[in-house]
This record gives sequence, C-alpha cells and structure tokens, in this order.
Amino acid sequence: MPILAEATAESWRYAGWIALDLRLIIFVAAVSGLIAVGSAALWVRSGRPRDYASVFFFTWLIALVVLTIIFNSIAGHPVFVVEKLFPFP
Repeated sequence: MPILAEATAESWRYAGWIALDLRLIIFVAAVSGLIAVGSAALWVRSGRPRDYASVFFFTWLIALVVLTIIFNSIAGHPVFVVEKLFPFP
C-alpha cells in the first residue's frame, strides 16, 4: 500500500509565515467590488435580486483573484508573500 506509506512519511509537514499587506488587500477588494457592481449593472437585465447577487459575487471573486495575481507578479508589490517555510513537528 504505497498510499499509506506516503501518508505516514513526515517529510510533507511544513508550516510557514505569511506576510499580508492589509491596505493592499482592502484596496484590491474595493476595486473588485466596483468592477462587480458595474458588471452586474451592465449585464443583468431581468431585475431579480438573485441574478444581481450571483453576477456580483462571481465577478467580484474573479476580479479579486486576477488583481491579486497582477499585484503579486506583474506589479512587484505583493498582496501576500510567504516569508519562511519550516518543518512542522
């Protein structure tokens, strides 16, 4: 049973310190919210609150992920960075 042998190995247990820039996270969430509100206003024609909420939520989530990736890689100002990885006992 190689799966059980691999699961009992201690080499996969790691922990780490993650540094977050709270101001940048709030900025990214706010910009994502503005993008989501604008997208919901433009795309939803039915007028039902459920449609507005679903378009808002998914657009906000996609914008949040994309803007986080942009700031972490392209812009060079990380939203979050892994400071240190160390073995966890």
